[in-house]
Amino acid sequence: MADLVKSCFWELQINNSPISNDRRNCVESIGIEENDAGSDTMTIDIEDPEFLFIEDDIFVPDAPISASIGWYDDTYRVTFDGYISAIDI
Repeated sequence: MADLVKSCFWELQINNSPISNDRRNCVESIGIEENDAGSDTMTIDIEDPEFLFIEDDIFVPDAPISASIGWYDDTYRVTFDGYISAIDI
């Protein structure tokens, strides 16, 4: 039996604009926690040695943020729509 390799995709928008490829390369992980009782949360871990996110004013509290994550060969998507509520540096 042949090994199956799945490929995932993810899209991230901040202030209603897709992030650039330079910023995309800084994203280490995206975690979305869905809560039945309360707000869903999304955590993005970024390795940003060139300060691409920090020096730009798109990544600020209360900015709208959305994400879509899934597998290329599957129609199921995990999505998140919300606002930036905290920035830890």
